[in-house]
Amino acid sequence: MIARKSALIIATQLANGILGYIGLKFIALYMQPWEYGIIGFAYGFVALFSLFGKLGFNLAH
Repeated sequence: MIARKSALIIATQLANGILGYIGLKFIALYMQPWEYGIIGFAYGFVALFSLFGKLGFNLAH
């Protein structure tokens, strides 16, 4: 049971990473460099504070 949940968590994290990368690639193709820089800054800013908000509790079952 635990092994199945672990595999599911790994698969969903991998799918989220791949889809996020593909989406970011399409966004970068259609934006100017300065617009992409603003998106990158905002993404990093949110990621910094979401690190403190999660603290790994979202993966505990």
